[in-house]
Amino acid sequence: MATDVLKILAGFTAGGTSGLSLAFFAPVGTAAPAGVAGTAGVQTVTVSGTPTGGTFTLTWNGKTTAPIAYNAAAAAVQAALNALAGGSSITATGGPLPTTAVTVAFPAAVAQTTLVAGSSLTGGTTPAVAVAVTTPGTQSTTSASAVPSASYFDAGLCDAKGLGIKTNISSTNVKAFGTTATVRTLITDATKTIDLTFLETNTTTLAVYNSLPLGSVTASANGAVSVASGTTATQFYSAVFYAGDGGNRIRYYAPIVQVTNLGDINVSEGQVIDRPITLNLLPDASGNTLYEDYLLTAYAS
Repeated sequence: MATDVLKILAGFTAGGTSGLSLAFFAPVGTAAPAGVAGTAGVQTVTVSGTPTGGTFTLTWNGKTTAPIAYNAAAAAVQAALNALAGGSSITATGGPLPTTAVTVAFPAAVAQTTLVAGSSLTGGTTPAVAVAVTTPGTQSTTSASAVPSASYFDAGLCDAKGLGIKTNISSTNVKAFGTTATVRTLITDATKTIDLTFLETNTTTLAVYNSLPLGSVTASANGAVSVASGTTATQFYSAVFYAGDGGNRIRYYAPIVQVTNLGDINVSEGQVIDRPITLNLLPDASGNTLYEDYLLTAYAS
């Protein structure tokens, strides 16, 4: 079977609300951000100048159709748009051009970007193609692309290593008397952890690094921030992490995390003061420690 390179995800960029944020934290028990249903949009394509020949194109969501005839029926416009990746559910009615406009409907599941026309029309008097948005639409969001709610605190920039998700499994081999062969393997322990390094010194990273309640570290009007630490504190959070590769999106949701290891803070000349941490992922009421949600453009129909 041939490899589909569109399904090889690499070089992820942070995909949070700012586009550069990777990690968000909330009080334990906070629900994961959920997708939101969008609304369908409608756009109208008109041809002016009474052309007698030539073609035009329509660009949607960064993709351009094959040339469309100047006198195309709605079915031809629809077929051209549906040939684009992710556009198979777009519909067109009305026409035929150039005398009658074509109305294009975009279901909420697809991108609601405005069509851009390119013209190679001939004949007539200054022929042109115009697109008007008659009903603005909004695209539905998935769990992988949902925006964190106000309950989540943005940790800001993390270093280029991003997330290190590790699964550690311990096992014991069971052997029977009279044989050296293993007759059964028992899983005795399984833990999942996440390593990341905060680049920013902000009220969220200071709270998490010191295992303090979120919102307990605040800044005064002049920017003064104070943190007191002593004996090791126990604090639980919910955490969500976003990453993207082009149009692809990944979201990891950990319902219960606890800081179990801290890297060194180095205040060195010419060096960033970063804060490496390790989060231990604990099971929720369903016994799950991590939920993974993906939005993969290779599967768009």
